[in-house]
Amino acid sequence: MNTLRQFYKIAGVAAIVLSLGISLTYCGGGGGGAYTAPPAPPAPPAATVFSGAVSMKATLSGANEVPPVTTAGAGTAIFTVKPGTGELIGSVSFSGLSSNATLAHIHSGAAGVNGGVLIGLTGGVGVTSGTWTVPAGTILAAADLTALINGGLYVNIHTVNNGGGEIRGQIIFPTAAISTVLSGAEEVPAVTTAATGTGTMTVNLGTGAISGSVTFTGLSSNATLAHIHAGAAGANGGVVVGLEGGAGGTSGTWTIPAGTVMAAGDLNSLITDGLYINIHSVNNGGGEIRGQIKYRIAFTPTLSGSQEVPPVVTAGTGTANLSINPATGDISGAVTFSGLTSNATLAHIHEGAAGTNGGVAIGLTGGAGGISGTWTVPAGSILTTAQLNSLRADGLYVNIHTVNNGGGEIRGQLINP
Repeated sequence: MNTLRQFYKIAGVAAIVLSLGISLTYCGGGGGGAYTAPPAPPAPPAATVFSGAVSMKATLSGANEVPPVTTAGAGTAIFTVKPGTGELIGSVSFSGLSSNATLAHIHSGAAGVNGGVLIGLTGGVGVTSGTWTVPAGTILAAADLTALINGGLYVNIHTVNNGGGEIRGQIIFPTAAISTVLSGAEEVPAVTTAATGTGTMTVNLGTGAISGSVTFTGLSSNATLAHIHAGAAGANGGVVVGLEGGAGGTSGTWTIPAGTVMAAGDLNSLITDGLYINIHSVNNGGGEIRGQIKYRIAFTPTLSGSQEVPPVVTAGTGTANLSINPATGDISGAVTFSGLTSNATLAHIHEGAAGTNGGVAIGLTGGAGGISGTWTVPAGSILTTAQLNSLRADGLYVNIHTVNNGGGEIRGQLINP
């Protein structure tokens, strides 16, 4: 996640963690020789819980009220929950209400249904624009966390004119879509092969349910096995999920078995790039092609002079294509631009909400000296915890500076998908 919100990432409290009917066996990395699976290691303790955090976004409007309310009011909620503990933080910004806000809550109820109050928010009373905040120390009970995961909570702002609620937004728990490219070069040790593969998976960041498949072609010999393994890049590890259906050919498809649910510890590994897909073959029993599963969220803001503070009149435009792991802070990507009024001098990712200027988070490279070109995020760039928190709240932006506009000529806000 919302996939970030998709930060934002994944399994429930111990009481709702589902046990897996998957035996864990160990498989080596690349290299030749026959594959023999040693005895399965013991399952992780039942008390293991997911330690990451998941961020979600809700868009509030009068149309979402039950019954609908005609209003120019609007709002955006950003919440982050730790499914392992139920800890919930976040806030709701709002504007344009027809009268002063009186109350705001997180309610229990599916879309189109009204329900009772779960959490009272603080701080936004008495104004038509402002911010409501989740009280510090808020903990969701297991049943409420389950409701959140299943789309059964919403946020509602009440006003003088609309006591039952003027604007409302459903909180949608994110599902992550992940693609992985497999090659022999990623095997440990590396395998020389023309074979390639592509894995496509969908993971529910609340329940751990995972589905998807891996297509492959060009193996040096028939495929024998395929798995999702635990292990960081450059390291081999044990089997987490056994795939099915692709044995006996040099090209084909392996599928994640229907109903597969990942344990909390494996979801933790997923969001920190600690899982990989491995396809074994007759010639390469330890694995012929492998691909690290990288949980990333895509941000594609459009840059313009109108977003600068103050606005800049320019025909310049830009498009950023950024990929961010909301758990580790790993960030990569590039920003293309054209039509600037003068040569580009600098480009950065800054901290700052829309309409405000802020300090530099990451300096980009490579685009200086032209009115068109590309700026690139330096390899190995990592967002800090504070910067990730800003990202979750739509508080980072890309800015390109020029000779004529030293403070920035075109800018684009990173908005969570």
